[in-house]
Amino acid sequence: MIYRDEAIHISKNAFLDLYVIGYKSMGESIVLNLDNQFIGIVDSYKTVSSFITKQILDKLERNVDFICWTHTDEDHTKGLSELLESNFITENTRLFLPEGITKKEIKSYLEMDSEKEYTKVFKMLNNSSNLNVESANENTLLYSFPLIQGDKQFSFYLESFAPLSQIVRNLELASIKHLFDSDNLSLHQNPNFFSVGLKLTITSQGFAPFTVCLAGDVDNHTIESMKDKNKSRIFSENVILKIPHHCSKNSDLLIKEGLIKNFDFAVTTGYKRGRSNLPDKYVLDEYKKIAARNAGKLSSTALRVNHDFGVVFYRLKLSHLTRKVRVRNLGNASLV
Repeated sequence: MIYRDEAIHISKNAFLDLYVIGYKSMGESIVLNLDNQFIGIVDSYKTVSSFITKQILDKLERNVDFICWTHTDEDHTKGLSELLESNFITENTRLFLPEGITKKEIKSYLEMDSEKEYTKVFKMLNNSSNLNVESANENTLLYSFPLIQGDKQFSFYLESFAPLSQIVRNLELASIKHLFDSDNLSLHQNPNFFSVGLKLTITSQGFAPFTVCLAGDVDNHTIESMKDKNKSRIFSENVILKIPHHCSKNSDLLIKEGLIKNFDFAVTTGYKRGRSNLPDKYVLDEYKKIAARNAGKLSSTALRVNHDFGVVFYRLKLSHLTRKVRVRNLGNASLV
């Protein structure tokens, strides 16, 4: 179902703000703010001392229009229950979830640090009469509405592009049973079958479309399963690209298949736990080559270690809808 067909009247100096938040060892969240009239959250994470997503909401003092929980891994989930219980969530807030589960998703809640978090979230979902819970699936248009600024008009679209319906259908009960029967303890090495990705597009007559790809933890398994025309449309030539899966080799098909032809801005978060040390240097270097060829800018939230977090902040002035985007790197974030 498409919500918000009615127009939003934006101010003369309206901005689209995008905050990409990463934490020192692991954790990711994104805040989208359209002229302080349309607010979206993608994933959640907090540490003992920092909850940047909540701090941004406290400063904006505006109800949240949607939360997209891309998948159930701990580094995209901690603090979600606190957000769902906050005053920023109303009966009109939409909660987008992946469709379908596997052993990885079912057993993620057993992670020692986050068992209470998952218990609270799943209890909320079981009593979801107060939450507008919806599946985010392949090529699903989530929002479509006009933006009016004086005599100018823009069109705003937000769609999800994963998980794939075909994958969901194939993972029937027999497949789930097989996953449980084969006791694989390395759950985090399993594919992220159901990580949701979002594509934002703003168009206006006389301007090239302004596009943002928030790829979540979409990995090679899903990328390989997507139709070629959809892959090209989703991943190629974005103004802003949130690199999937913390710039790991698990999502390097975007590079190997030449799907990332260019971007104006790209950003990766980090993940440092056990043997994992992301972003992966080889994959990051490949993105650096693309940036160099096209005068693009590449940032990471995890290059420095002085702070508990890193934030890459993007701001687009909507009156121009050009590719003149302001970028600020805060905390541990820095240009690569």
